[in-house]
Amino acid sequence: MMLSLIVIACSQPEQKIDTSTEKPPINTCDEGFSYTYVMNNISYARREDNVAWGLNVDNHVSDENDEEGCYKEDLVDPLGNKGVDNALSALLPALDMTEAAAVEGLMIDSINNGELLLMLKLTGIDSEMQGESLQDDCTTLEFLHGEGSPLVGTDGAIIDGQSFSRDPYPSVFQSTAIDDGAFLATGMELHLEMQVLDKYLIFDMDNGGIYGQMQADGTLTGYFGGGLDLETLYGIAGFDEVQITDLLNNLLSTAADLAPDENGECQQMSVAFEYTAIPAHIFLDEQ
Repeated sequence: MMLSLIVIACSQPEQKIDTSTEKPPINTCDEGFSYTYVMNNISYARREDNVAWGLNVDNHVSDENDEEGCYKEDLVDPLGNKGVDNALSALLPALDMTEAAAVEGLMIDSINNGELLLMLKLTGIDSEMQGESLQDDCTTLEFLHGEGSPLVGTDGAIIDGQSFSRDPYPSVFQSTAIDDGAFLATGMELHLEMQVLDKYLIFDMDNGGIYGQMQADGTLTGYFGGGLDLETLYGIAGFDEVQITDLLNNLLSTAADLAPDENGECQQMSVAFEYTAIPAHIFLDEQ
């Protein structure tokens, strides 16, 4: 099964701010209202031609002649922002012809059974109003992992308004602004872990970021991404259950576009995932 290759995510976000990943100053903006969400759907951020959602992970706009980007041309997002790093999207047509075609469905299963509860908490919001009109120049975003057994509705998705405990793994905080209900937090180290097959997998995404757009119905849509070390992915490709090691290794080495070493060979691959998130609560915050 190829879920272990790219566990880390379905509507397209209505993006309203520049996706530049210039790191904002690290502050805490704690006074005000707070909103908590849990991701109820995660999927690949796919490309069409050279257009895809994603982050400028390396703060650089690369073309096919650029050594810094391992001669990989960056994408643009659907609004025309340049420098988008999403090398994973180039591999999806090939991976869809393997066991990887089941990955997105298995990610939803992992959310519904409580194994993959990724949560976002926005703190220090001046207005009680949510949605596309919200403005705030100082908000703290917390990315955390939840624990619990979600209730699932008849539509096969987890029900909103549920409470979850905090996973013991430390949260990640970043300050950001909200512009017309949209935020972009960058310069984050995103930690993701999950048990797949009989393996317990840990993924750490360097220079990651999260984009979100508040919706009128109280939900959140967006994407997140960062850089994954090839060594981690090579190790997974060697699992007995995968059984297509040579193919995967060739694909991974060809797609790598971040962190070139002294020989100019990139050691990381950029990834991006779209998500939807619904309102939720955190037990410890209520006690």
